Amino acid sequence: MSNIVYDALIASIPASRRTPSGWNTINAPCCAHNGHKPDKRRRGGVKLDGNQCIYNCFNCGYRAIYEEGGRWTRKMENLLEWAGISKHLLTMTRWKAGELAYRKSHGAPKITLPNGLKLAAHYRQGGRPDFQHVESYLCGLGLLDTRTFEQVYWTPDDNGMNLSRYIVWLQGDLQHATGWEATPIPDDSYTGPELPLLSNAGIIPDDDDDDLSDAEKLELIELILAENPDAFDEEVELPRQ
Repeated sequence: MSNIVYDALIASIPASRRTPSGWNTINAPCCAHNGHKPDKRRRGGVKLDGNQCIYNCFNCGYRAIYEEGGRWTRKMENLLEWAGISKHLLTMTRWKAGELAYRKSHGAPKITLPNGLKLAAHYRQGGRPDFQHVESYLCGLGLLDTRTFEQVYWTPDDNGMNLSRYIVWLQGDLQHATGWEATPIPDDSYTGPELPLLSNAGIIPDDDDDDLSDAEKLELIELILAENPDAFDEEVELPRQ
């Protein structure tokens, strides 16, 4: 099994320790954002359970779950940001999650794409003078490589909303698009809105993650203590078996 959030998280954190039961213990990135000192005792746990990515911290108590095809939550997005995931990867992961959730409940949706929208590579090869600001912007972000231009979209048509001053990310591709997000390219002449333009909003609802079962808590606590007997400042009460 795989999970887009699990893959993105594991790729973004420093080397973790993986056990046969599937838990990855890490220095929890959430503690410093929840009134605690930065964790240096590997008290965060990440696990792939079926199609669920489960994160639990036994220092500050932060918890987040993402199930493929399920809802994208603010808690999981915060965790990915704190873990140091790149802005580009976070955008692609968030929109892929939105696509999977929509497909699960509605099937493949039909959306209207902006006029003139093509891969950035298409306009780059054409040598358009009005594409130079896009290329300069991507270069400034450190994204100036062939793969980026094969993932990012652009249009010279303003589509009634100055869209030529944006780069566009797609869910799916031009033939099977299920959503899009347009991010503004800031410069001295740009006067448009600062927030991204979306084809469909509302993909970050309130979080209602379920708690870990006692068996899961026991497994993770024992794993953390086995690696570091001094992981907890106070004695931890183990769940009853």
